[in-house]
Amino acid sequence: ELKNEKSQLYKKEEKVQTLLEELNANKTLVNQQKTEIGDIKEQLKQSQSTVCSAQSLNENLLHQVKEFTSTQKEAEVQQLNSERAHHNEVTEWKNKYAALQKTSNRLETEIESLKKLNGKLALENGRLSQVIPIPKNYFCKACGLEGHH
Repeated sequence: ELKNEKSQLYKKEEKVQTLLEELNANKTLVNQQKTEIGDIKEQLKQSQSTVCSAQSLNENLLHQVKEFTSTQKEAEVQQLNSERAHHNEVTEWKNKYAALQKTSNRLETEIESLKKLNGKLALENGRLSQVIPIPKNYFCKACGLEGHH
């Protein structure tokens, strides 16, 4: 019976030894996991810092984009205003040209009418000079030249 108890005690001791080894292995594993958790926490802090930097950079870039967009829009408005002013000036000159063209056409028509009238007057003048003799040294009251005009 003593031998049997000794054998059971020996088995229990082996079991305790195995449990101690497992406990030490678990302690080692826990320590490794604690180290990994510490590393992960450090990486998380660095990631948070990177995220903050990225957010700040993003806000800065967004501000720059807004400024650029505003400047770009102002430039586009100025360009459009310049084009509109040029278009208005061209339109104004076209209108002036059209008005001058109308005036020129009207004056040409009047010149033609005056030429016809001048021809009629020349014929009448010729007829009258045959009917009424013009004395020499006659000075025209209208123009001051010698002879009848």
